[in-house]
Amino acid sequence: MNCRFLLIILTLVGFLISCDNDFEINAPKEEIPIVYGLLDPNESDHVLRLERAFINTERSALEIAKDPDSIYYDNASVILRTELGREITMARVDAADLGLPRREGVFAETPNFVYTVPATVAGFTENELVMLEIQVDELSDPITASTSILAEIDVRLPSFDRPLVIRPGDDFRVRWNHDNRDMGRAYQVNLEFFFTEVLSTGERIDRVIDIDLGSTTDEKEINVQSDAFYSALAALLDPIPGGVREIGDVRITVIAGGEELSEAINLENANTGLTSNQEIPVFTNLSSGRGIFSSRTSGSQMYNINTETRDSIRDGRLTGDLGFL
Repeated sequence: MNCRFLLIILTLVGFLISCDNDFEINAPKEEIPIVYGLLDPNESDHVLRLERAFINTERSALEIAKDPDSIYYDNASVILRTELGREITMARVDAADLGLPRREGVFAETPNFVYTVPATVAGFTENELVMLEIQVDELSDPITASTSILAEIDVRLPSFDRPLVIRPGDDFRVRWNHDNRDMGRAYQVNLEFFFTEVLSTGERIDRVIDIDLGSTTDEKEINVQSDAFYSALAALLDPIPGGVREIGDVRITVIAGGEELSEAINLENANTGLTSNQEIPVFTNLSSGRGIFSSRTSGSQMYNINTETRDSIRDGRLTGDLGFL
């Protein structure tokens, strides 16, 4: 399952699930559901996380975070409804069974409950409106939200019919086509660099490095400084004593998040920095609780690397000691 675009919203999760400065220590206990999910027809499964915040308790927050009974709802009903009247019930499963173990940290690692439905069962189509409804016994009203399924992305630049040039000291442009609807979009651009390590023992190991080329909201192109590519290789790789590395191809992927995610990122950007407000507002498109329910899509192109770029990787100031052939 491709979860790279979740990295964009993970920077927001801190203030989505953290304790609010306005919470009163002695206030009555309040049920605060936390929901975040991105519908992506390109994935094998749609996955949504539903948890509960904990405040005003006599137990330590760190203790509660390790208790699955305290962070998960036992009786939640999670339903997706489409504008055409279809109703889809998401099943609660352990995310580890989907290849998504929870990272080690303050929260209980097992079980790692999420709600999921196969994309083939959901059968969402481009621009289809999907409405979320969550019912839990602890809340008198359902949690609701909606999002539209995004169209796929068509990467246009760099041109895929010629080798890719990444010239040190220069830059290159990544441009893509997407839907023309007048809605905000959040875009993330990644580059995957494929190569093979040949160890001194003769063993061959195929590897790939994922490099963040940048992000934007609304715009459908970014300008990439080529030196960032070489700096990333130098930072992520060490010399390989007695071995060599064979250069492979490159894949550039553009990932898009829906209008809701774009609004959340713009709100965070507007409230950080020297001229920002003291408090960062909490964005949510849920009727109650906190979190984001949005959509995601992507598009990618594979590229051969031209001879000049291969020479720069092999002999360059930053990467010349990494053993590339």
